[in-house]
Amino acid sequence: MRQTYRSRRPPPRPSHHRRAASRRSARHRTGTHASVPNARVGQVSGTVAEQRLTIRPAEPDDVEVLHQFIVELTKAEDFPGEVTSRPADLIPALFGSPPAAEAVVASVDQEPIGFALYYSTYSTVAGRPGIHLEDLYVRPEHRGNGVGRELLAHLARLAVRRGCARLEWWVLRTNDPALRFYQRLHARTLDEIDVLRLDGEHLHALAAESPDLFNLRQTV
Repeated sequence: MRQTYRSRRPPPRPSHHRRAASRRSARHRTGTHASVPNARVGQVSGTVAEQRLTIRPAEPDDVEVLHQFIVELTKAEDFPGEVTSRPADLIPALFGSPPAAEAVVASVDQEPIGFALYYSTYSTVAGRPGIHLEDLYVRPEHRGNGVGRELLAHLARLAVRRGCARLEWWVLRTNDPALRFYQRLHARTLDEIDVLRLDGEHLHALAAESPDLFNLRQTV
């Protein structure tokens, strides 16, 4: 699966997907571990014997392998730019108060083989929260066994439990295997929406504009 599934454009993605997001994303969270369903256990076909698949909430000790998965995902998708984050950056992101994101780890016989990283969003139109899938990845040797689908199903169950209106993510337009995978799940591509980004010097330039120019008063 994730035959390298990742995401970077309005919706769809498979076992290795990266960057999922909603258009109207307000990151409000409910706690990394508390609101994640119990770990799911199932059978995954292996070349030698059947293996045990578990999906559980990420723990602080997982940050090294999670970061390695992120690096592998970026390389697999030939995504422009280098990974500048560090494993230590995941500690406050996933386990801070409040956390900025959440993650689950997929393991076979206690060996981590993939993960999903996501965060909460909010739709003013639906009046309900949502989940944005940022990264989904399954290592190549474990793809094709349903692991990526089970990770997505895990998030779908989580979304339903939280009363979410939607589960969204981005997909690279060139990631045809991922697009086909997500379309089989009936995920829709939002052609009417473009993803915009303000970063780097342009972000800082806008932030540096003085509110006095507009006779505005700011309390923040």
